[in-house]
Amino acid sequence: MKTLYWYVLRGCLASWAICLFSVIGLFVVVDLSARLGDFIQSDRPDLAAYIFNYYLFNLPLIFGKVSPFITVLAAIFVMTRMQKSNELIPVTASGISVQNVLAPILVFAGLLSAGTLAMEEWVLPQASRVLRERDLSAGWQSSQYYSLVKDRENGVLFFIVRYSPSQQLMENAYISRLDSKLRETEHIYATRGRYDGGIEAWVLEEGHVLRFDKDGFRKGGGKPSMFDRMVLQGTNVLPFDVEKGGNMGGLRPLTDLYSIWRNEPQMSGLGVRFHSRAAFPFANIVLLLVALPFMLRSRSQSFFLGAILSAFVTVAFFAASYLFLKLGDAGAVPPIFAGWVPIAVFGSLGSVLFRAIPT
Repeated sequence: MKTLYWYVLRGCLASWAICLFSVIGLFVVVDLSARLGDFIQSDRPDLAAYIFNYYLFNLPLIFGKVSPFITVLAAIFVMTRMQKSNELIPVTASGISVQNVLAPILVFAGLLSAGTLAMEEWVLPQASRVLRERDLSAGWQSSQYYSLVKDRENGVLFFIVRYSPSQQLMENAYISRLDSKLRETEHIYATRGRYDGGIEAWVLEEGHVLRFDKDGFRKGGGKPSMFDRMVLQGTNVLPFDVEKGGNMGGLRPLTDLYSIWRNEPQMSGLGVRFHSRAAFPFANIVLLLVALPFMLRSRSQSFFLGAILSAFVTVAFFAASYLFLKLGDAGAVPPIFAGWVPIAVFGSLGSVLFRAIPT
């Protein structure tokens, strides 16, 4: 049994490595071909180094997205090869079940899930931080509209009608400062705002400031304070954050995300993100349990048929995950349901199918 386990595990590891480089390489090539025009339009003198660094520090983020598909693809490759060479027949004839043959693959998937979960805590936030601090963004559109950025650490909310990434220029920007109870204490409007790398701050032009007391009434007799030029203080928002939108600072460690959510339970979106990120690594195991029984039931000796099957199962899982993520954001389901229901449903289905694999 030990020899059989090592044989299956070595085959799985080799297939996984091949699938890893193939899938990520294909992802990078397709993404680069789609973004190449934007890269060139940025007119950077260090364009080649910029593109290299962009994909280098995006590799952990890419891996986090495609890891379950790679795992299923590698497992199907191994089992297809064993079926094609009739290696499963003498194994099962000797009284060893197919489930036992698959045990090393499931153990590997479990270890991979644990590793991916560790990446969510330590590696991905670090990669996201590097991308942000180096401003390694590829969306060099001529303009984008209605950007919303939340700087939760400093209680600052940006709403920008129009933003030009190549010029790092905001037009018609509405900026609100909030206290710990999410009450607005200051409202800033600026006709324009440009990021000054020298002072590492946004410089706002032609606007006004309204300040409010703790009861929500305007200070200073209700009249806005006009300005021609003002340096925006008290926020760490960078051009990268404005272009990407969402929560300022990119990915947070899971422990930080959980801590912030527990301290501010009204921000249910943070709970949804925590549970969805904590649950997703287990897709490495869940998708195996669903895809492999279908492939083994059909006794298919075609790797491409198995690849199509694995892609179908992966797409169905991602669709369900996306649906529950949106339901969680809308408040239709609790955050824990938004993250774990797809894992629970597909995992239960996979467990039933796995036990029913014909031997």
